[in-house]
Amino acid sequence: MIGIDPIKNVRSVKFTTGMNSYFNDVLQLVIKEKHPRIIGLLSYSYSVMKSPFPYEDTGKMKEDFKSSFSVEDLNGDLNTYWMSILASLTLIGKTTKMPCRRLEWLKHSFFDHFKQYLVLDKHIEKYPHFYEQYMAYENIRLLVLYFLNCY
Repeated sequence: MIGIDPIKNVRSVKFTTGMNSYFNDVLQLVIKEKHPRIIGLLSYSYSVMKSPFPYEDTGKMKEDFKSSFSVEDLNGDLNTYWMSILASLTLIGKTTKMPCRRLEWLKHSFFDHFKQYLVLDKHIEKYPHFYEQYMAYENIRLLVLYFLNCY
């Protein structure tokens, strides 16, 4: 069992051990689950973590929308938004009560949270790697919300 001290965990628990623990938790959840398809989709969606951040596409966005926003801000805001979704995903199976702030965060899309990037919404398909990751995270967000609303 992993202890509470995150600094100790970083030093003592290998990434693969943590992932194995996560997948074992998910497997136990699937066995008990009323909605195994949702858990399966969430498990599959978790593989998004292995995809590299779409820096190339955000760089292209910077060129296309020079005066609208800074690419550093976009990358930081995307990272914050996506990591919040993944953090919520890791809570599935450990608790049926999501903190209210996190639940509110999940109810809104990236463009709802960060209105300064709305200009991208209509052009998002022009950036295939970004679009693929964006849609994967949106699917995770919606599946987590669906799962939480089943309980």
